[in-house]
Parts: sequence; structure tokens; C-alpha cells
Amino acid sequence: MYEKPKTRSLTLVGLAAFIVLATIFVPARAQAQQRDLLSLPGSKGQLAIDSLMGFRIGAFSGVSYAGPLGFSTQSYKADDVQNNNVEVTTRLTTFWFAPAADYFILDHLSVGGLLEIASTSRTDKTKTSNNGSTVENETDRPTTTAFTFLPRVGYMFPITSRFAIWPRGGIGYASRQNVVGADKDSFSSLIFSADVPVLFRINETFFLSAAPELTFSLGGKHTLDASNSSRSADASFFQFGLVTGLGVLLDL
Repeated sequence: MYEKPKTRSLTLVGLAAFIVLATIFVPARAQAQQRDLLSLPGSKGQLAIDSLMGFRIGAFSGVSYAGPLGFSTQSYKADDVQNNNVEVTTRLTTFWFAPAADYFILDHLSVGGLLEIASTSRTDKTKTSNNGSTVENETDRPTTTAFTFLPRVGYMFPITSRFAIWPRGGIGYASRQNVVGADKDSFSSLIFSADVPVLFRINETFFLSAAPELTFSLGGKHTLDASNSSRSADASFFQFGLVTGLGVLLDL
């Protein structure tokens, strides 16, 4: 038997809030959208925060909520492929903090970055049925962490006072951990990341954005920490996705 993974997270809450905000702002500003705003996007002294709320669509991860602060739970249940009398349920709980911001030091030219810290706990529950009796065992796996520090620069091309294209690129450091059986596998590397957000300004403050995003490692290694040993080897990372969200642009 196979049961589809169940995910409970802020995705539905974020989607609902995103739709509500769009419903409120867009119709209310329908006439104002025909007028120019007071400032062009990417002007010197502006602060951009483009990750207040949104979604990331990845090649491997599917659709997930993306925001500066979040919480999610996952449950995965399946029978053992070698013994149908054994059912294994894996539960994952993740908390993350991921602020990001960019400041325009000159017209069009921005400097900024992303800091991400995430922690995931895992519990495996095994249910064995035999001769009408059921035995359950629950095991807490090692807690894993994820860390990213990514300074970046960008150059914004305003098309109008409401539309803009904003290529950005950065080099930083990232580390990820996974549980392999009872052991912990760690990956760390310098990374390069590039995205090209397309912005639509709802009003002077709020904007919607969508961006293709490319991230890959510059070198890298993974380390398997077992109970009495530690082994390392080379590793690499590549990811391509689409990020959409709601942000703010403040004139400081």
C-alpha cells in the first residue's frame, strides 16, 4: 500500500492571503494604474523586500510556500516493500527564518542579500502486524539544519513607473543536512545564484514579482557522520525554479 505524502504548511494560508491582497489592491487601483507613480523603480535610496509572501516552483520540490518566516509539517506513509505487514510513517516538521532585502545605492544599482536558517525534526513510526497483533515503535531521528548566506548585486531596468526587470546575481555559502537511516549526511559548498524578477507595482509601496531562479554549487562536499566514523566525498548541487511573490519598495 502506498499513501500520498500529506503536507500541512503555510502554503494554503499564504495563497489565501496572496489572493486577498491582490483582490483588494488591484481593483481599488484600477484607475490609478493608468497614471504614472511618483518615482521610478530602482531609484537611489529605495529599499526592496521582495519576499514578504510568495511561492517557489522547483524542478524537484514542486510548489512550496516561500516567505521570510514559516512552519510546515509532512507525513509520509508506505508499506515496507519486502514485508507488507510492516507499515512505516515518517513525519517531518520544519521551521525556517529567511529574511532578504536589497538597497539601491545608485539609480538602478542594488546591493543586498539573503540569510536563511531552517531546522527540521524527523520521527519514524513503524507498525508491525503479525497473527492479529500489532506492535508499534517510534524513533526520533537526528534534527537537521539548513543555512544559506548569499550577498548579491542587481541592476534594475525600469520599463515604466510600474513595470521593471531586475537581473540579480550573487555568490555565497550554503549547507544542508539529511538523515540517512540513523546517520546524518551533510552537504556544504560555495554557491552561485541568479534570478531575473519581473516587477509590477500595484502602488507606490507594493509590487508583485515573478522570476526564474538558477542556483548551483561551486565545488562542494558531503559528509556522512555515522556513530563512530565520519567520511567525506565530493558533491555538487543544481536547481532551477520559478519564484513568485508580493514585495515592498520603500523610498528611504
